Amino acid sequence: MTQVAVHPDSVVAHDGKAILQAMNLTAGYAKRPVVHGVSCQLHPGELVGIIGPNGCGKSTLLKTLSGNLQPMSGQVVLDGQPFERLPRQRRAQLLAMLPQHPDSPLGMSVRDLVRCGRTPHTKWFQSFGTSDQTAIEHAIRSCELDDLADCPLMEISGGERQRAWIAMTLAQQTRLLLLDEPTSALDVGHQLDVMHLLRMLVHERGLAVVVVMHDINLAIRFCDRMLVMRDGRMVGECYPKDENNWSMLEDVFNITIQQRTPEGALSFERHRTHATPETT
Repeated sequence: MTQVAVHPDSVVAHDGKAILQAMNLTAGYAKRPVVHGVSCQLHPGELVGIIGPNGCGKSTLLKTLSGNLQPMSGQVVLDGQPFERLPRQRRAQLLAMLPQHPDSPLGMSVRDLVRCGRTPHTKWFQSFGTSDQTAIEHAIRSCELDDLADCPLMEISGGERQRAWIAMTLAQQTRLLLLDEPTSALDVGHQLDVMHLLRMLVHERGLAVVVVMHDINLAIRFCDRMLVMRDGRMVGECYPKDENNWSMLEDVFNITIQQRTPEGALSFERHRTHATPETT
């Protein structure tokens, strides 16, 4: 049994227009659809989790929202413009995407990687200015990488390397961050550090942050809203503090969610399926 405390700020209001809209998206690979007819909106000032069982299409949806995967049908609108009409540099100024297993370039240091986040803000052959250097150092500091900034990426741990990639997306200073399981390679302490950092970016800087997650504990604790998926389709939206939504999660994950303490600690029980003995 696992227990988790619900974050006290786990629901926020958003009044502005959506930074990104997905309309009836169908997407997949080699003409085989994986995501079917998904529509959603992402607003500044909220941390949204995309959650569901393994293989339900979470990462495929994120790739499609980022423009890294062309939809088979439907449309993505970013900052009021159809995605395909936006120049590549403008897209990168608005949206940063961190895949689940990014490749670390050989010979590159942590600081070198974080610098890459400033590329969308500079012209060809233009050197970095003061604002670029400030953004780079702030991203390094925010991810607690000061002591590792000059270390080669291949000589640090997997968890440290993941934080370096997150720092690169922070240096990009976009309005929307899309991250595919950014805590998957981290220990529990650093998982919490990353999620607290993402909430800070949402609530202090007004970013829209979307995180593909498999950990329902972290999702319930930190997300303002969850897009719940199963079998490539959007089952619905879940707001963690609204207990009326919990039945959706219970159904999708085949669990029972219980509230145990006045502080809001939650416990999860797995439904067990007992096979009927075969008869001969």
